[in-house]
Amino acid sequence: MGRAEAQCQRINADDLIRWLTAAKPTRSFCGYEIVGKLDLSRRTIDTAIELRCCTFRDNVELSYCEFTQAVNFSGSTFCGEFNSGKDPEMHTIYRKDLICNGTLFEKDVYFTGARVEWTYPASVDTSPSRSVLFFQSDLLELGRAPQIA
Repeated sequence: MGRAEAQCQRINADDLIRWLTAAKPTRSFCGYEIVGKLDLSRRTIDTAIELRCCTFRDNVELSYCEFTQAVNFSGSTFCGEFNSGKDPEMHTIYRKDLICNGTLFEKDVYFTGARVEWTYPASVDTSPSRSVLFFQSDLLELGRAPQIA
């Protein structure tokens, strides 16, 4: 076990679910190891989530989940399957940004039918514009994708 791993704090997935579903404006975790299946299916998460540089040891299940605030997985590693929609009917909705800079998916990743909305400044007008990205059913089935940056 390397030095960085020895200092890593460990969180049980069930505890993380309780913290993510609590009414807080932002939940931020950096450098944690999450053990156990993280199952947020059929939930609405109203908290902005930062899970940066974390290691998810088991599967992540997000089918039918809706995130109303930004989700940031930058620098994290997903060791198990990441399901944000295996079927267009079971997709995840991200109402704000989905940020995955430097995120590593070691096993199968599914974004079939996932809906990602984000706000960006218009080129001339100072008021924000709203965009929506829909993943087509065959566009992002990235089985064993090496990295999404």
